[in-house]
Amino acid sequence: MWKRSQHLVSRSLGVTAIIALSCATFSCSKSGMSGIVKEKNAADQAAATEPTPAQGPTEAKTTTDTLSIPSAITGVLLTCFQDEKINEKQTVICGMLDSTSFIKVDLTKTYSSFRFESTQADALTVAQEPLSSYSKYHVRFTITAKSTADLDANIENTKFSFNAVEAGSGRKIAAAPISRDQTAPVRNFNFIRNSRARTDGTFRCMDNFSWQKSSYLVQTYLCNTRSLAQDWFVTPDNKIAHALGRCLTMGISGNSPTASGLPVDCSDPTVPTWTVTGPQIRQVGTNNCLAENTTDIASSGDQVSVLVLAPCDGSSAAQKFAIGSY
Repeated sequence: MWKRSQHLVSRSLGVTAIIALSCATFSCSKSGMSGIVKEKNAADQAAATEPTPAQGPTEAKTTTDTLSIPSAITGVLLTCFQDEKINEKQTVICGMLDSTSFIKVDLTKTYSSFRFESTQADALTVAQEPLSSYSKYHVRFTITAKSTADLDANIENTKFSFNAVEAGSGRKIAAAPISRDQTAPVRNFNFIRNSRARTDGTFRCMDNFSWQKSSYLVQTYLCNTRSLAQDWFVTPDNKIAHALGRCLTMGISGNSPTASGLPVDCSDPTVPTWTVTGPQIRQVGTNNCLAENTTDIASSGDQVSVLVLAPCDGSSAAQKFAIGSY
């Protein structure tokens, strides 16, 4: 059984910041970017959607690339927030979100090139990787120092920004640099939780505690409102995905009824698809359903359970889930 006290990890969500994009000319029209359609339950989807690239072509800097800030483009926010801090390493998630729905914008539809950037102290090194097209955000920055003390002393001054060239017009735009704690006023959170309340009225939510080690299991844990670890949803192509773009599979070996849930790349061939029928989440092509491990529930004081596959049983409380958002 997995216990959170075993892992020295901290997360924080910061203050609100609405970050306006700016044009390189004084004639600046509203951006025509459209957000990704909000994910629905598997039962509501008839077909899969084709993933789009998370990162566009990189535009080379030149000495003539200058930006003025004459007016704001409404409709888009740059948001960044702390993901995990483990010893001398910190990860930060950034994305460009629609300012009304707070859903990730498809950057490839509006920009001919774009890039996310960071500025940081010499004591820090920063690596950047695009997140999966299944993710609700665009990039993950990994910030590393020689020691925890060096990280703590310098992380607050690290800034993140976004630069792009509009397709068609060739206009250069930029988002003002922001810190790791400047998030959208409201971020969309999804959840998958057990359907039967505990004795105190609370529930257990699907939870992945860390991306740092591939051996970590997907579990249910006491629901923590707006926790990134518990932001799971059913995708339009009927996979179960996390907000950072990893998908649920049931063990490295495939579809064993005793295999525990693992987070893997959504393109992994072991990732199953699911059908949501009432409170049950059934693995397509099998008679297996997603379930909590009742032994874990009993031994943890009703607080935590790894997720497993079990033969579908409509009377089993361990196989009954609620899927929603807030």
